[in-house]
Amino acid sequence: MAPSDPATVASLMAASAIAGKYAAIIDRESADKRLAAKLAPPSPVTEQPDALPPEDAAFVPRGRAKGSGVEVLGKAVATAVATTAAREIMRGLFGNRRR
Repeated sequence: MAPSDPATVASLMAASAIAGKYAAIIDRESADKRLAAKLAPPSPVTEQPDALPPEDAAFVPRGRAKGSGVEVLGKAVATAVATTAAREIMRGLFGNRRR
């Protein structure tokens, strides 16, 4: 099988419905260029940003909520009771009363 002659290729390209979209050659940024830009040293900044957030910034606490021992114990007991109740309801619905 031999390659098509340029006249045939040109006539097929002209008649194609998608030739307008795919005929133009676009030089997109390659992965090498993106990685080189990412690894390049940062440009010098004229002004250093403040290390502390501004006072009007919203404070979002992280980690577990702190509470008194009674509150923590109450939540633990409520979770255990709710888990047991949900398990027994599901066993009753599906007919698996005891293991």
